[in-house]
Amino acid sequence: MYGKGKFLNFLLDFFLPELCVICGKKGELLCDSCYSNLAFLSVPICPLCGAEKTASHKCKTDFSYLDGVRSLLKFTEDVRRIIHSYKYAGVWRLERRFSTPLSNLLMSDMRLKSADLITFIPLHPLKKFMRGFNQAELLCKGISEVSELECAHLLKRIKFTKSQTGIENKKKRRENIRGAFILKKTDVGGKRIVVVDDVITTGATLEEVSKVLKKGGAKEVYGLTLANAM
Repeated sequence: MYGKGKFLNFLLDFFLPELCVICGKKGELLCDSCYSNLAFLSVPICPLCGAEKTASHKCKTDFSYLDGVRSLLKFTEDVRRIIHSYKYAGVWRLERRFSTPLSNLLMSDMRLKSADLITFIPLHPLKKFMRGFNQAELLCKGISEVSELECAHLLKRIKFTKSQTGIENKKKRRENIRGAFILKKTDVGGKRIVVVDDVITTGATLEEVSKVLKKGGAKEVYGLTLANAM
């Protein structure tokens, strides 16, 4: 959160001291030591799924609309804890820790840095009301502020879906998310777009929003996520 949000952050820091979500150390929501020990993805990277391209790597993607993915972290237990705290424990200020490294990742990738704008996976209005914020939207705004790429609210979620977290089967994930999004703004013709989300597991959600954006005229669509579980 920015602008008025900076004053809110000051009040929260003063009255509710931050504790590291991993080790509990007072002072930051994610201390320097725990941050440096996270499993950052390293090159070479698979240009399609965004996972490390090791000798044993076999890309299992079958995307028809999503042109590729970049992610900052491997989905380890510590990263799972961070994302769970971010989404479900109301620790929305964690986005401040990751806005700059995600922006740097975006700007280091020739495909993503040529984007015309960035957007995010929207929550259903009821779910956003219940949670109080959209974690992907906060990340997107933070990345936009650092990279100076426009953060545009392009998509609207019209279907209240079951959480993808509890669905392991790729086919069922795609069925669950099918028809969940529509274009909120239609001026995406010929544009390169980066879609921000917290984690990619099978790619079903990013593929679905890519389909909506491509059918709306977008030229290329890429995913940018905090973590990668592919």
